[in-house]
Amino acid sequence: MRTVTAGMIIWVLALLPVASARCDSGVLAPYHADYSLARNSLTLGTANFSLQADSDGGYIYKSVSHATGLAALFAGDVITQMSHFEMAGGQPRPLAYSYSQTGGRDNRSERIQFDWGKQLAQGEDDGRKHRNPLTPGVSDVFLIQLVLAVNAATGNLAKQYILLDHGETTAYEPRKLPDQKMRVDRTQVDTTVVELKDPKKGRTISVWLAPALHYLPVQIQQSEPGKATFTLSLDDISFETAAPAASTKN
Repeated sequence: MRTVTAGMIIWVLALLPVASARCDSGVLAPYHADYSLARNSLTLGTANFSLQADSDGGYIYKSVSHATGLAALFAGDVITQMSHFEMAGGQPRPLAYSYSQTGGRDNRSERIQFDWGKQLAQGEDDGRKHRNPLTPGVSDVFLIQLVLAVNAATGNLAKQYILLDHGETTAYEPRKLPDQKMRVDRTQVDTTVVELKDPKKGRTISVWLAPALHYLPVQIQQSEPGKATFTLSLDDISFETAAPAASTKN
């Protein structure tokens, strides 16, 4: 894990699914969204997300998070994540991933290049180089949210989700929880709830996905034994073009 503030933000943001809307992939559409991040009852900062089509036929998914309020007095971190990916077999597949943490006491960075032809990922983590074999379904820690959004929209969760980070892979086990009603601003929405768990560390990430909002998560909550609970909550969402009807399950 990175520093306390950066480490928690990176894990919460990494598993954020995006809205499910149509384009050539059948799932993704350019959009912007704003979230607030809290540690227990203390607000830590804000996170701005964007999804854009790339000139090479792929996509760029990006987030920038800032500490705010009292948290900004102790940590001036700006955390930027970006995934360059393509659609393969109806699923997002990573081509490149980058992470940077700047503005605080410790600057951090990570980059990964995915070569699916050679089934090899080559990365550099704060100057340390690593190589990892690739198998179908492996994702970077930021792109996993797109895979989860696609699977939740169709009602077909994978048996596990494998993330590559810091030269290591971690398998998360998904579990469908009972549907819940959640409040976004002044509006109540129905949500599909999915829990992801790392059985080795006991880390649990619960995601509330709203079908009426194209399976955009209205809330994500991370908990781990002996540690604080972190919550990411939706504040605002806008599409570059009118969002089409949300996907429906068969």
